[in-house]
Amino acid sequence: MKPTPKQAKKRNKPGVKPGAAPAKPGPKPKLVYDDAMLDQIRALGQIQCTVEEIAAVIRRHDGGVGVSLRTMQNIFAAHPEAKDLNDVAAS
Repeated sequence: MKPTPKQAKKRNKPGVKPGAAPAKPGPKPKLVYDDAMLDQIRALGQIQCTVEEIAAVIRRHDGGVGVSLRTMQNIFAAHPEAKDLNDVAAS
């Protein structure tokens, strides 16, 4: 059986396996690890906010407010200095 022109076109694309869906880009990160975020973490630590409270009120780079607790925990795991900054400010 001869492939249709559409099937032949798909087959000729480099890097795409026949029958496979093209890769979709992942979501953009909600937080950008920068000095502004560290300042927020320090300020929230000074008023003894918990990690849950920090996650709820931290400003995202897209202008939104709040991230999931898991995202905040991942930031603290990837950047121990941020967690230390929060702990020291709370003391």
